[in-house]
Amino acid sequence: MTWWQYVLKTTGAASQVEIAHKVGISPASISRWKDSAPKPENVAAFARSYNRPVLEAFISAGFLTADEAAERPVGRPSIDSFSIEELLAEVNNRVHNLMENTGRDYFNEDEGRAVLERAQILPRDDGVDSAPPDSFDLAAHPVTDSPSMREHSNGLDRGEESQEPPEDE
Repeated sequence: MTWWQYVLKTTGAASQVEIAHKVGISPASISRWKDSAPKPENVAAFARSYNRPVLEAFISAGFLTADEAAERPVGRPSIDSFSIEELLAEVNNRVHNLMENTGRDYFNEDEGRAVLERAQILPRDDGVDSAPPDSFDLAAHPVTDSPSMREHSNGLDRGEESQEPPEDE
């Protein structure tokens, strides 16, 4: 079925002027639909005006195939869907990646320690001044019970970025 056939089937005996008025576009635009592809925004407006699914209209206009319309986007999972172990492993990976990328030792610099302390993520207190990355024990600290983690997790599962104040340079 072509776009114009879909329009005729959907509108019944309506004139081009009536269709244009209902959709909110010019009759000349409707007239062009007989021979050329409509604009996506006009297709969506048409579908909504005639209480038809927008995806159905997009398929009829040739913007999507039925298979493409059936695909469902894969969204970012909610932070609540992760286990404590998975969250701790992710935090551990991010801290170590940050250290590798910046060349900073967040476990031994005063500023870095302050960041980890604010998040209540601290290296083991086993008397070693410079703990190698593989001996960092996130599992020993109940990160999700900390007020700062609850505060941050409220925005993270909605894709918001942390609202940390900027550091002075």
